[in-house]
Amino acid sequence: MGDFHDDSMLMIPPPGFKFIPKNETVCGKPGCFECFDIYCERCESKDRRIVELEMRNNDLVKYITQLQGRLFGTRMGGGGSNSLGGAQPFFGANKGVGGGPSSGGAGGSPTGPGGEPFAYIQSPVLYDPNLNTSYVATTTFAPAPGDTVAGAAQSVSR
Repeated sequence: MGDFHDDSMLMIPPPGFKFIPKNETVCGKPGCFECFDIYCERCESKDRRIVELEMRNNDLVKYITQLQGRLFGTRMGGGGSNSLGGAQPFFGANKGVGGGPSSGGAGGSPTGPGGEPFAYIQSPVLYDPNLNTSYVATTTFAPAPGDTVAGAAQSVSR
């Protein structure tokens, strides 16, 4: 390994970059490809900022989801008498309508083999210019098939 370092070409870092040792032991030659990586402080701060923005974005998505739950629950629940805030017709009367995930299956239930949905998210009214129609997208959340941990937790809490 020592012979290879003697003949290797040395790196010269561009302005704003510096060398970071790859291992605890280095050959001692500044700029050795085998012993050093190049580090850019400006790029590192950009990466850190991107991570911060992604975390902030996730927080905003959670907040928007909560607001949608309040908004759609209030607006949908005001006209109906069911306790699910207007979601019951989607699970009951409209089974298999609209090309849901399991609308073509043998059971015809949009819940699938995992059981009854425990939550849903509904989008605001969207417009498709190709079809020249407005629509609302609804995503349902149901227990995963064979989820014994969730089943045990539900039976204990009841």
